[in-house]
Amino acid sequence: MGRCMFFTVLLCLVVSLSAAQIPATTGSSTAIATVLTAPTTTTTGSSTTITTVLTTGNTFTTTKTTDTASSSATPDSSSTATVETSTTSTTTPTEELCKSSPCGGKLSTCVPLNTTYTCQCPYEFYYYNNNCHRGKVFPGIITLAQMLSSDIHDVNSVEYEKMFQNLTQFFKQAFENMTDYRQTIIVKADYTGEDTRTRSGNPATVTVMNIFTENTTETDAKVGEAITRALTISSYVSAYTNTTQCAVFPCDDATTTCEDGPYPVCVCKANFAKTQWDTYSCSDCVNCTAEENKFCDRRSDIPDCKCMDNFKKRVKNV
Repeated sequence: MGRCMFFTVLLCLVVSLSAAQIPATTGSSTAIATVLTAPTTTTTGSSTTITTVLTTGNTFTTTKTTDTASSSATPDSSSTATVETSTTSTTTPTEELCKSSPCGGKLSTCVPLNTTYTCQCPYEFYYYNNNCHRGKVFPGIITLAQMLSSDIHDVNSVEYEKMFQNLTQFFKQAFENMTDYRQTIIVKADYTGEDTRTRSGNPATVTVMNIFTENTTETDAKVGEAITRALTISSYVSAYTNTTQCAVFPCDDATTTCEDGPYPVCVCKANFAKTQWDTYSCSDCVNCTAEENKFCDRRSDIPDCKCMDNFKKRVKNV
């Protein structure tokens, strides 16, 4: 690591004049122009990782209601919701579906879909009776028999909700003779074709976690066999393969590497370190101390070790 050395900064005084912007004044009052902008829609990128819980033990349903005078809700920072604001809207925004905190519990989170919502828990937990319970995870990847558009990336879309409902039913039937089965979580949906609603030819794959009770005697082999049998009578799912725990564990790809095991671990990459609050990421810098005239800049998603003010990094001669 290079050390930061003091250097002399030459300050140049630059004088610039700019025309002042003065609001128009009439008499004793000042007229201030107001610009009204049209409502905008904010959407996440074309490839979005979604974590959604499919609850088979309980049904959680609510209906959008008309509310033309309601105030806008602040979206959850972890949501991938598309928010549209309009003075003529006759439907409640999807964020309103979770406004009443219907999931309860300390660990559970409400995720709005299109016309309903679902409750999700952290990795290795399933949602049941208004709370999160520890379970055993069986991760896998399914291939959908139908060709879908990239709307499956949007948790608030009609197409995503339809996929959610179809997969709920599929896994409920697949595990109907396994009493320890509790829940399926959609980790992410990948659409490999063009963004089109009319053409087909490329399948969609969905990474899922099937969660059973913590003390279940079921194995990866038995879970796979049950799903394979269900494929023979399903018109919606065409294939299934097992995958690793790391494939469904939310490690931060930028700062960590996932080490697989019964319970995965997110290991820091070079030049990164964990704080006492970090589990899935590494938000600190290595060898970045005030004694070396350095500080760890954490303003972006990736921590960066930088020189303090009035210092610069010394370049070693080769």
